Amino acid sequence: MGKFEDLVAKATDEGLTDENWQLYMFTADALQNASDSECAATVKAIGKRLSSTNPRVVLYSISLVNACFENGGEKFRRRICSREFLVYVRKAFKNNIPPNIKSNLREALVSWRTEYGNRPEYSYLHTMISELSADGQDFSSVSTPSVSTRPAQSGADFLNKGESANQQVSAVQFEADIAKAIAESLKDSTPQQQQQQ
Repeated sequence: MGKFEDLVAKATDEGLTDENWQLYMFTADALQNASDSECAATVKAIGKRLSSTNPRVVLYSISLVNACFENGGEKFRRRICSREFLVYVRKAFKNNIPPNIKSNLREALVSWRTEYGNRPEYSYLHTMISELSADGQDFSSVSTPSVSTRPAQSGADFLNKGESANQQVSAVQFEADIAKAIAESLKDSTPQQQQQQ
């Protein structure tokens, strides 16, 4: 595993209890001096993590890719504005992850398009959003203030209007635990009903 793949794995590890913004920014800073092939490898590594079925990993991947897009330099941004990255984004939307996490990804894409979409080298952001819309993703509810009036995003704001990653993942885990408990209680009640008959 290369240097950047290792950084991505550490930054998006499902064992983390919260976002590691120090590692996100370290990765973004390192990308500024990275070669084109290192940027490509990083996009691939982030894409794989973004395609995970683990909500925590996806959430951390969105924060990492956003930090790297904003601060990782031109070579990295050009790699994100590609068909290759779109494949990973499509997988993320197809996976069974919570709607609020999918919303975070839509917000990131719209934010990038708003900030960089008027530059020719990033015009693929418009195509990406159009193709995802054709796939059924609803970007109409995503509103991004103009770049000049947009406040800086903190990690919690980016994730979900003040909720931390732990709160979002805890809510998802709670719902999964409830569903599991219901399934087990239904399974347990079936033999009792048969005995009574």
